[in-house]
Amino acid sequence: MSDNHKIDARQKTETKLSEHKRFKKELKPPLLQINMTPSSWIDERLPEMLWAVLVIGNIEKETALNFFRHIADYVSKNQDCYDVTLTGISKFTEDKRKEFIRTATSWSEKVKTVLRPLLLFPDLLALHDWKNF
Repeated sequence: MSDNHKIDARQKTETKLSEHKRFKKELKPPLLQINMTPSSWIDERLPEMLWAVLVIGNIEKETALNFFRHIADYVSKNQDCYDVTLTGISKFTEDKRKEFIRTATSWSEKVKTVLRPLLLFPDLLALHDWKNF
């Protein structure tokens, strides 16, 4: 790698002092000025995506990816159905929720079988709709 290339890469990661903000006696760079709250994938996001975890964990990779492409195609045609977490699905209109669950469970018998453990959760949002399909 040439010396010029090294300099260019380093310059892209530097910020100007004027971009820093003063907080009491401390200067914070732009990235640290963003108010982010850390979250745990295992505790917060994983339960919301349990249906997808069941599919990817129990079906051959290529088949599972084809299934997710099928779901992505559905979502791209139904812009109001972009949040495919269990909570998000439960908030779809009743018709859209039933259509989404039917779309997911009717893709193959294997997927339908793999999604059955969702019915073991009595507090699952939209449980009645999942049971119907």
